[in-house]
Amino acid sequence: MNIGPSSHLSDPDRGALAYEANSSDPAVARVMVTGTLLTVEALSRGIADVTVTARDDRSAEVRQVVEVLGCVRVPDGALHWWTGDGTGADIVGGLDVTLMNGADYAKGHVDSNAEEPFSFGGAFSFDGVDAIGRLPDAPILNPAGPFSVMVRAKARPASVHSGASIAKGHPWAESWVLDTHNGLWRRFIRDRNLRDRRIHGPRLVENEWTHLAMTWDGGRLAFYVDAAEQGTRSVGSIHVTDAFAGIGARSEEGFEDDELAPEFTGEIDEVMFFGRALDPAEIRAVYETTFGLCRLPAG
Repeated sequence: MNIGPSSHLSDPDRGALAYEANSSDPAVARVMVTGTLLTVEALSRGIADVTVTARDDRSAEVRQVVEVLGCVRVPDGALHWWTGDGTGADIVGGLDVTLMNGADYAKGHVDSNAEEPFSFGGAFSFDGVDAIGRLPDAPILNPAGPFSVMVRAKARPASVHSGASIAKGHPWAESWVLDTHNGLWRRFIRDRNLRDRRIHGPRLVENEWTHLAMTWDGGRLAFYVDAAEQGTRSVGSIHVTDAFAGIGARSEEGFEDDELAPEFTGEIDEVMFFGRALDPAEIRAVYETTFGLCRLPAG
């Protein structure tokens, strides 16, 4: 976050001011002043006071203190991250999503209870009819080894029957899926013989944000809802498909409009794909964050 302190601190005599700044907790927020530009970087979860001092050529000074809310670091191994913050950009891997058929943006999870968004606050919004966020096919989304997927989703009533929050592949020939089915959150992958390995979670609560995560370590599939493990399945292989991945819906290429049930209705936020199986503690740290995820490398 960049701030011009001169718009908040000025010399009544219109003289030039020199600025300096410090953070009460550099592990939470790092600050740097370059000329008249103040840069504040949130590094970890917590609260820090940033003190900005303006000094004129007679050594007179004034201070202003700003409270900064920290964020949670992204776990290592993130390959793709679609924030939904008013853009389809993948801020990690460059595999941008294209919103189609009326898919749009709405208020996201981080700022859902705030008057103004904290740092970043958008989400993808889907009507459950034919709106979709389309991701091009990419080898990295056909993992031969361990991977994880995480999203936050807020389902509206129309998603009770069925709705994919994110899925790779056609119906009945998917590679991996996070969805709802008959009112329950669900996760499954298909093995190389197209046999699905499903794990059902709890009944979805309409119009409330839910954190969903799935991990596969090459032999074991696990599903988490709000950081609580819902079960595991043994899966030794995964089906590879060249169909595109969809946020808010599955690929429908080759299907008639009336062959498929409506897809996800509601908002989907912070979609992340990892090249390894996250552990439960990492999933819980992301789930519990109030202030959002750091847009900084985890290293």
